[in-house]
Amino acid sequence: LWDEWEAIHFLVQEMSSVALIPAERITPQSRETLLLAWPYDGLEQHQALLPRDAVIKAYGGPLTQGDLEAAPYEAYIAFAAEPRVKESVPYLGRFGEQIALVDCAVEIDEHVWQVELRWEALTPPTRNYVVFVHLRDEEGIVAQHDGEPATGHYPTSLWRSGDIVVDTHVLNVLKSQEGKSHIVVGMYAWPEMERLAVAPATGSSTIDELVVQCQMGNR
Repeated sequence: LWDEWEAIHFLVQEMSSVALIPAERITPQSRETLLLAWPYDGLEQHQALLPRDAVIKAYGGPLTQGDLEAAPYEAYIAFAAEPRVKESVPYLGRFGEQIALVDCAVEIDEHVWQVELRWEALTPPTRNYVVFVHLRDEEGIVAQHDGEPATGHYPTSLWRSGDIVVDTHVLNVLKSQEGKSHIVVGMYAWPEMERLAVAPATGSSTIDELVVQCQMGNR
């Protein structure tokens, strides 16, 4: 990034405090790590810089646009990793024997429900999957969101076994939820739309979606 994007030099006030270390000489540390990647392609070659057995949150940086560029784009993709505290907590469900749903939390701000899922790769997935999140009541689907994990910034084909991936989906809920409503989660392959089989923690029957009991909170 330092060599390929000269504009970044102007963001550093004290050049004397900058130490440039080649990526091949950097070893991952078992502590909090922030990795900023640009360009985004070929992330796997930098992934080894992230600590193993970590909780990883991926998100896009601010939008930027040059004078000769037709559309704005994210300046970088950030990967924030912190050591994982391993606990003997049962999974909420297993998806295709490759991926487990570890936790679910919902924050409600009026009509916006922010659903945070935490996934663990039991074995490295061999392809990319799309996550769907539904809010349903007695009448059917109230709101839904489909998208690759971490808004597409950390596809499942790059997941490493032992890591926890934080994946947030936003639901726009236009009507009041005074009755019974619940969150339903699943995964499917695109473009086949074939859903991964789900083995819920409570029961042995295999299904293609999971009703999740999430921790609820208000902003």
